[in-house]
Amino acid sequence: MNEKHKPQILIVENHESVRTSLKEWLFSIFDYCIFFEAASGEEAITMAFNIKPNIIIMDIMLGKINGIEATKQIKSKLPQTEVIMVTNYEVPQYQIEAKRAGAYDYILKRQINKELVPSLQRLLPKLSEDKESIEILLIEDNPGDVYLIEEITKLNEDVHMNIHHVDYLKKGVEFFNNNYVDLILLDLNLPDSIGINTLKNLKKHALQTPIIVLTGMADEQVAIEALREGAQDYLIKGSFKQDMFIRAIKYGMERNKIYTQLKNLTNTLSAQERNIRTIIEKNADGIAIISKNRVIRFVNPSLEQIFGKTQKELLDSFFEFPLSKDESSEIYIPHKNGKEVFAEMQTVCIEWEGEEAFLTSIRDITYRKEVEQIMQEQERLKGIIEMAGAICHEIDQPLQVLLSLSENNSSLDKFRLQVQKIEDITKKLNSITTK
Repeated sequence: MNEKHKPQILIVENHESVRTSLKEWLFSIFDYCIFFEAASGEEAITMAFNIKPNIIIMDIMLGKINGIEATKQIKSKLPQTEVIMVTNYEVPQYQIEAKRAGAYDYILKRQINKELVPSLQRLLPKLSEDKESIEILLIEDNPGDVYLIEEITKLNEDVHMNIHHVDYLKKGVEFFNNNYVDLILLDLNLPDSIGINTLKNLKKHALQTPIIVLTGMADEQVAIEALREGAQDYLIKGSFKQDMFIRAIKYGMERNKIYTQLKNLTNTLSAQERNIRTIIEKNADGIAIISKNRVIRFVNPSLEQIFGKTQKELLDSFFEFPLSKDESSEIYIPHKNGKEVFAEMQTVCIEWEGEEAFLTSIRDITYRKEVEQIMQEQERLKGIIEMAGAICHEIDQPLQVLLSLSENNSSLDKFRLQVQKIEDITKKLNSITTK
């Protein structure tokens, strides 16, 4: 199937994991379709007006603009776009409101495996029956030029072009605000607006819609300025032929579509980057990015606390600890306030600003070490107490002998022997307590 004739499906879901899983699942079944994604009602409306999808799979709870309101706004300008509501809420009122907004179907998420594919299978065959059309707003005050453009568009067989003509900029803005428009053909010199300001004023309203400027002036400077102000193309009236005109319209729409997709991808990447940076900054572990020559390039707030140094002091300084890739190691960090900091360090290889680098995670384990030391000391004391009890029993025996000898007036040698035993036991006890 030709790429431009492939059915386009927009998935609107604010949970990224759900959105991605749904897209992958549907693509495994409908691999001839092109899938787009939106994370909010606002984004869905903007994307729908730009890419004009055939089908929208819409969640209800999307934030500021919910799925029902987004459906209502989209269907008001894109009546041919079908919307399938997919939600967790089995609420009759929601079903009624969704139907009133123009939704084709209402499916509960717990029934999605059973009902969504059949619903799409009913819709997709109908798309091939509909001839592709382009809604064009022509803002031109010269009747001759209007007639010429209308005749040129009628001769095109690939796609049906509906021309909506107005002769004033004010009327053009009013029509645009109340109707769906794929592309705008704009004469720069109108009864109520002259020159490049005509384009500037229109762009305030048509931010995402491609605009092709038409003018009778063969002025290269005006053309360059128009392109700088956001025009997709620039055509000189009376000098273009049918094929050139049709090509400009198609290319203008395609460039704008690619630009919109690129902008959405850029916004998504920026949001993901912000999320990752927030995670890093809020992480209790210290995180550092270190170059191949062991110079610190990035640190998070937790690393500043662990080292007792500011970001300014740490950045561009030499990282003195050995880097053991994919292995955990323990390091001792001399804190500037004099306290001892024990840390556990893990390192992996990454790419940072186009170069190989190390991502190092450092966790403060000082408290854990202190607890381990206390437990070891408690075990040692327990052993000493147990040993002391045994020694006391050993001392008791020679003492009893001495007492008996004293009562029986025994010889001095026997006394000395028992005293020596007591001295040996005392030395043994002393050696244990000094360990």
